[in-house]
Amino acid sequence: MAYTDFAASGPAGHAIFLLHGKNFDSSYWSGPINWLRDAGSRAIGPDQLGFNKSAKPDIDYSFTEEDHTTTKCAGRAQTSPLQSAR
Repeated sequence: MAYTDFAASGPAGHAIFLLHGKNFDSSYWSGPINWLRDAGSRAIGPDQLGFNKSAKPDIDYSFTEEDHTTTKCAGRAQTSPLQSAR
């Protein structure tokens, strides 16, 4: 899974993992990324499998697979533990 990683403009605070919905890609977040960086947050925008710069494997896509690949991506970006913004 491909992702973009933008460092905070000042002292680093939280890492914000920006997940897009179907039919979108990480470029959807281009506007909020600068605001988050200016507010001291690191902004990470993954492209889910099948979208934009990520691989497009011939598989049955599912939320379980999306959860698995997103968690792996977060580990590579060193953002654990993940917390929901709900």
